[in-house]
Parts: sequence; C-alpha cells; structure tokens
Amino acid sequence: MAGEHSDARATDRLRWLQHAVAYELVPATFADGSGDGYGDLAGVRDRLDYLAALGVNLIVLGPVFPSAGRHGNWDITDPLAVESRLGGQEALSALIDAAHERDIRVALDVLVGHLSIDSALFQQAQQASAAAQRFIWHPDPYYQEAAGIRFTPASATLGSYGWVTHPGQARLNYGFARVSETWQASLSDPGPSANRQALEALLSHWLESGVDALRVLDPAALVAADPDATANRHLWRTITSSIRSRFPDRALLACWGQPELAADAGFDLDLDAGHSGSGQALLYGPAGYFRRPRTDFSAFERRFQWQYRRCDDSCLIAIPTGGAAIGRLQADPGAQLPEARLKLAFGFMLTWPQLPWLYYGEEIGMRAVPGMDAPGGPFAGSAGRAMMMWEPGPDGGFSSVKPDPALPQDTHADRPDVATLRADRNGLWHHVERLIYLRSTEADLAPAAELALLECPAKSGALLYRRGAHLLVALNPGLATETLDLPPLGDVVPVLQQNCQLQSADGGWRVRLNQAGFGIYSTR
Repeated sequence: MAGEHSDARATDRLRWLQHAVAYELVPATFADGSGDGYGDLAGVRDRLDYLAALGVNLIVLGPVFPSAGRHGNWDITDPLAVESRLGGQEALSALIDAAHERDIRVALDVLVGHLSIDSALFQQAQQASAAAQRFIWHPDPYYQEAAGIRFTPASATLGSYGWVTHPGQARLNYGFARVSETWQASLSDPGPSANRQALEALLSHWLESGVDALRVLDPAALVAADPDATANRHLWRTITSSIRSRFPDRALLACWGQPELAADAGFDLDLDAGHSGSGQALLYGPAGYFRRPRTDFSAFERRFQWQYRRCDDSCLIAIPTGGAAIGRLQADPGAQLPEARLKLAFGFMLTWPQLPWLYYGEEIGMRAVPGMDAPGGPFAGSAGRAMMMWEPGPDGGFSSVKPDPALPQDTHADRPDVATLRADRNGLWHHVERLIYLRSTEADLAPAAELALLECPAKSGALLYRRGAHLLVALNPGLATETLDLPPLGDVVPVLQQNCQLQSADGGWRVRLNQAGFGIYSTR
C-alpha cells in the first residue's frame, strides 16, 4: 500500500504534545475581560470554559509583549514583559493557573530576530555604545540593501540599520555564516555572542514563568548569509539541547516552514505554513486542495511523506488552516466557502497524522476582514485578526462596553457568531467539536499512528486513507459524486459522515461520496 507510516514514531517524551489540539488566538481581539473595550488576557481566562467545551487543550497566545504598534504588534519593545493593556504579568500568571486547572496548556509566541527601534537596547545602540554590536549596521547612512538585508538610515556615525519586515523592526545581529565585508560580524564576535546568550535567557525566562511551550517565529532567519540554514541549525541545536535539559516537560515549537530542518535544529514541532510551497498553501491556500475542486492532492502528499520520514520521532508537524500571519480559511469575502467544504477541511485536519492547529474563530467560519493587510498599525500584516464574535448584535458580545474602534470587526449582517453556531447541532461548531473529541480519544488518530494512503486524487477524484489498525477516512473535495471500494478489513461501522452513504457490495463495502462528502469508518 502506498504511503505507509508505522507507529515507531511514538515516544514517551512530551506525550502531552502528541495528544494536543492547538488553538491559536490574538488576545487583543479575542475577548475583553477588563471592560475597557480592548481584548486582554483576562478575557481569554473568562473564555477558558468555552475552549474546554470545544475540546482544545493547548492555547497559543499571539504576541503579548509591549510593542510600539508600528507593524502588527510585532515590533517588540521589551521581550521580557507583558503588555500592560493586556493585563501585565499578573494577568498572564492568572491565565496560566486557570488553564492548568482545566488541563489546558499555554504557549507564547516569541520573536527572537529583531527588536523595536523604540526598545531601550536600540536606543542605547544609537548612542554608539557597545549595544550597537547587537544590531546589524551598514556604514553607508543611505544604504538600502546588502546580503539580502534591507537597511534604513539611522545616523552619520553608525550608518544604516538592518530591518526585517518593517523599518520599525531593527534586526538583531547573530553574525554572518559567510563574512565577505568588513561590516559583517562573525559568529564569535561580541554582538552575536551576547545575542545568543540573551536568546537562551529569554526562552528560559518565559518557561520559568509557567508556560508550557514557546513558539519561535522565524527561527531560520537569525544567522545571516546562511542559505542552507546550516549555521542557524547549529545555533538552535546548542540552545534547544540546553533548554531541554533544564525543562524536559516543556516544548519548543518552530515557525520554520520546513519540518525536516526544524527537527535537525532540535524543535519539538514545526508549523508547515507561511510560504507558497508550504503544506498550508497546498491544502488551504488560494489554489489549495480544499478550495479548488479537483486539485491534485499528490503534490502535498509527496511533500508530506518526505518531511514526515525525515522528522522521525523527534519533531511533529502542524498544518494550520489559518493564523495571525497567514489569514483565514475564509479568506475571500467575495467567495465564501460553503459550510460543507469547511467541514471537509476540518475532517482532514483532525484525522491526518499531524498536530491539529485551529485559528480562533475558524470553528464558526469567521471571515477575513479586507484592508487589514495595509502596512503599519497594530493589526497590520494579516486580514485574519478581527474581533471574535460571541453572540448576535452590533458588537458581538466582545466587551461589556463599546469596543475600541481600533479593533477590526466583520460588519456584515450575516457574520457568524459562537452562540448561533453552538445552537445548531448539525452546524460547523459541533462538527469540529465531535472531530476534536474523536481525535483526542482515538489512538488510531494520534500523529504516531500508521497512515496508509489507499486512494489519491491522482488516480481518482476522492481520497481514502487508513489510520492505525482500525479507522478509514474518505473525503471528496470534487464536484462529481465518487464511489470508492473499501479494503476487506472486516465489518465497517460509520463513525462520522456527511454527504455520503456506506453501501454493501459483493461481500464487501463501498462508500458513495457526493460533493464535499466525508466519512470516518471503524473496521473493528
């Protein structure tokens, strides 16, 4: 059978992560608990029972650190503090304690490649102090780009500073793998050495605060002039091995986008998302398998199989439907996916051998808000960071007062909300809840359980695969009805079905899948 994986990947280390269902959210737009109209950590704490009811057991908090607000709150001024408007460190500690009482773990996003130009360290650097070595500089005050780094003028003395995705983010200097100019620091120079020490101290600080995991954004972009990421992987192996020895029950998650490299760097999980050739793009992007009927699944399948084998048992893969940096499954306001197709996508996400990763609001089909991708501002960079809608009404139950006008909101009259979707027993919310329950209780759906691909759209319009010893999953993203013969594995019992029928045929079983048909079957 094509595409087989065995359960040899199973490991006792971080077993909680292998059974996790992650839920990524942005505290500022999730819920207001303090009553000032702005989302905060108290609001997240107030909604923990909702998350527990949905079945998620790992929440991933978007950036909670103080920011100058120049670019989506990614320009951090103090990576060791919690934004006061979100409630500060006290609110984070209270959230962690309340989550742990409900068997929910907490992860934080950390940005390690840059700091805000308003940070104290960068302000010191502009005084030509030793702190200047902590950032990348070009001596020409009008330089724009070199060695793949963009620059912005700073001073006649220091020249131009390097930045990442916005001039408000000054790039930290971890050294150059290949030094070819006098302005480029080697890996052992004082600035890069100080940054590596500060990086390990940063990770340790937040793990000591009680969080269960840290998601590192852009970990492959620390060392410059490193096209094959060899130096970056070596840097991370040193840090991850040290962190693991001190915090054996905590997890380090990467947004590397190449799980096989993240595994080599020592991360416990990698999000396969964020670029055009990622698993996220192949499945859920504009030309992805779940958006375009009859899209060939084999390109994704070949990529996943290759990465899965190279990750072995050391690194899990997560392929989110959406995220703070990549938008939403419902990305096109002019071409919304029907509920049946959303259910199909979630059916795949929660039965494929990966760690399921939901973005907040997608369990009710929340839509992207156009215009949020404009540069600048605290919510720039993603059309997916809109206010969570908890109930019908003008402000969606987000706050006890009028929400802050800076918070983006879906203003369409037919926008989805939690209360309405939870009242529909056959709707999307309960479909996701059932899938999460199945994923959390069924050993055959764990990431380490065997995958056997039985039918692939390169051969037919429908997909059929076996998980573990006893579960079959069939789905049809196409427009035509498809019929698949099930393998002779014994009696077949439906576990969850939509738009399909199980039929007996010639002493065996077959499944007839209509458009957006989906079924999970037990062969015990």
